[in-house]
Amino acid sequence: MKKRRIEGVVIGRKDFGEADKIIVFLTEREGKLKALAKGVRKINSRRLSSLELGNQVKLLVYKGKAFDIITEVAVIDYFGLKTSSTQLGGIFFLCELVNRLLPEGESNRQIYQQFLEVRKAIKSGKIEKIVFFEAELLKLLGYGLEPRIKEWLEKRKLREAHQALKTRIETIIERPIKSLAIFY
Repeated sequence: MKKRRIEGVVIGRKDFGEADKIIVFLTEREGKLKALAKGVRKINSRRLSSLELGNQVKLLVYKGKAFDIITEVAVIDYFGLKTSSTQLGGIFFLCELVNRLLPEGESNRQIYQQFLEVRKAIKSGKIEKIVFFEAELLKLLGYGLEPRIKEWLEKRKLREAHQALKTRIETIIERPIKSLAIFY
């Protein structure tokens, strides 16, 4: 068995089988990564709270047949403690945005670093930083920006810019974003 240590942020979770979850991480070195957390849905699991959306974690992962297997989790920084519903909605939106747009296994240090900065801004109540991240993410992934969105961002018409960016992203991923809308 090949093991490795990984540091990243939880950006997605999905039930798998009766007691397991597939956890999606954004990492600096490996990009978006999926791994299986065995038994975390059991009542006595101590790892479940560590694997909440937005948490920054260190993992010990073993190479499995279909999925990497998470064997150890240590939280570097919890997201959800003492946060408002607006902040939670912001982190859920941010995680879903990155999870849907980024391909698996492609490292992008610039996106990872900006994600961490926006995550920190959301924790301190600066939700508006998400809109600028949405725009930057589209640029970094090669989708570019419409002139009207650039204009709204310059004039700080963030509600309009966010709605146009969200619509553009939903067109790219070919499905609606499910997380709570921000600024509403």
